[in-house]
Amino acid sequence: MSNLLDKSSIVLTPTAYDNSKVLCVKPSDGSGDFDFSRNSAATRVNAQGLVEDVQIISGNKVINGDFSNGSTGWTIENTWTIGEGVANGNGASGSGEELKQSGVLISGRTYSATYEVKNYVSGTVRTERPLGSIRSANGVYTEILTAQTLIKFRGNNFNGSITNVVFKEITNDTNLPRINYEGFSYDGSGNIIPDSGCGSWLFEPQSTNLITQSEALSTMQFQSVVTDNNLISPTGDINASLVVENTATNIHGIRKTSVIPTNASATTYTISVFAKKKERQYIQFGFNAEFAATNSSGFDLENGTTLGNASTHKIVDFGNGWYKCSFTASITQTTGGFNFVNIAIGTSINSFFYAGDGTSGLYMFGYQVEQQSSATSYIPTDGSQKTRNKDVCTNGGSVSTINSTEGVLYAEIAALVEVDNARRFITLNDGSASNGVVLRYEATGVINARYQIGGVAQCSISFATTITNTHKVAFKYAENDFALWVDGVEVGIDDVGSVLGSNTINSIDFDHGGGAFPFFGKTKCLAVWKEALTDTELQELTTI
Repeated sequence: MSNLLDKSSIVLTPTAYDNSKVLCVKPSDGSGDFDFSRNSAATRVNAQGLVEDVQIISGNKVINGDFSNGSTGWTIENTWTIGEGVANGNGASGSGEELKQSGVLISGRTYSATYEVKNYVSGTVRTERPLGSIRSANGVYTEILTAQTLIKFRGNNFNGSITNVVFKEITNDTNLPRINYEGFSYDGSGNIIPDSGCGSWLFEPQSTNLITQSEALSTMQFQSVVTDNNLISPTGDINASLVVENTATNIHGIRKTSVIPTNASATTYTISVFAKKKERQYIQFGFNAEFAATNSSGFDLENGTTLGNASTHKIVDFGNGWYKCSFTASITQTTGGFNFVNIAIGTSINSFFYAGDGTSGLYMFGYQVEQQSSATSYIPTDGSQKTRNKDVCTNGGSVSTINSTEGVLYAEIAALVEVDNARRFITLNDGSASNGVVLRYEATGVINARYQIGGVAQCSISFATTITNTHKVAFKYAENDFALWVDGVEVGIDDVGSVLGSNTINSIDFDHGGGAFPFFGKTKCLAVWKEALTDTELQELTTI
């Protein structure tokens, strides 16, 4: 395939981006690059398998932030000692009694700073450089700070310990595209198909997390005791919650009331959460709304399975025992009188109402409820609902890189959901929705290719398949010679149809060409050829 890509005029792979730009591998002069916008923060799964804000642009800059290697990297003064993975303050004070690390930050840049206070007895502690807030209790603390070159902790009669010090550089740019490394697609049973290692572009619709405290699950404990900031979560930080059942005969877990709006009538919602087994290994989601009560079957956090239907129940392995579980249902809510959502602990995959023992539980992180037909990427909240805007990727290519009269449009793609309420387009066009080359996912699991002139289809070839699976799709177009190839097979031809005149098509868009019907999905590769390829070449190009 590499030789075929050498012959192409445009190649887009998940390799490089800039603020407001998705960058192509070919052409090298930048004339193929796409414009990108979202105008909001968003998360992705990075190459290490961790969930992170795309605005985080560095790893941890601190050397030995967990003190696992003794005092390596740190300068310690009289009030501090280091041992057993913590730095201990002895309760004394003084302006020169500090714990510091030099030369690891860039002055003037912005960092997300996180550290944990443990074994607290008395006094206060804070980051003195850069200047942070005063802390006087055990907990995991995060703040956004403008750096000097020095990291310095200072205690004021501080008797306690600190550990897990993390400083990550962040940017205020909200139009950064996302190269995502979560599994590339789902198979027919709802199981994730792992990514091949190079990631994919993630383009998603606008969505709002209706849970206002997605990481403070202790505010929602129900027949349980919830301890926040208890374990390392899929973000790599100590911000996961331990949920332990009480001794009542009831459901046990977390509950959030007044989530579904009172005007919801047969509206689709999805609950999702990251979960990890401890003494218990089963969870269940439940929507309860007036005139409708819908409960899911259980999820097994030991074996990564569920008894639920694959179209509404999904479980994704995030490593280190963590799974992202999601459940989708149609909900009616008219008055708000009986309206809550549950995440319950179970003693088996179908037993969630029982007498608890007061000690057993499991871990949860990242509670999310969306008005969507599937779970989207994690939207963290801290006191209010939060919206991630839709990803918009348009205006790639140029008249010099796209041939209007013949060529091939190729994409390696997976849709986010099998049944959508709209078509999803990738097009070569003239700036309108009326003229050009179209690859689109239909609303009900069909790939369609067509060539349009003045809004009239010169050809239309369709192929039914599971569109949430990864597919390599190529559409060859030339006058009276159109063909659609999917996964190494020619699935349809049309030998009658006209094409536009030379130098008409001048853009590639992940939408209809006029801004409507944006493509929401995962893209591993997009390429354009200025001449029609042979059947042998098309078979080689699209074979999985």
